[in-house]
Amino acid sequence: MTRPSRCPCPLASPEEIRTVPDNKGREQTVNWEGSQHRLAQQREAEVEAAQATPPRWERRFFLPDAKGRCEQFWVNLNLPQPPVWWQCASEDR
Repeated sequence: MTRPSRCPCPLASPEEIRTVPDNKGREQTVNWEGSQHRLAQQREAEVEAAQATPPRWERRFFLPDAKGRCEQFWVNLNLPQPPVWWQCASEDR
């Protein structure tokens, strides 16, 4: 587990983090901000690659409300999906 540099816990991971090898097999040792920046770049590249492929739609349902009703919505399986409880049931799909 990595940590930001402002975390005072002595049991947390070290300041320098060895990254996972990239597609060319290169490893780097970076600080917390560098690690987060690299992870953000990887996520962006994954989303761009997923958007280049044709969408794969799947019908899903929200968790039931107090009356037991479940609203449905459609998701593109190529793109990363947030958990259902993050989504507002009143949004238009």
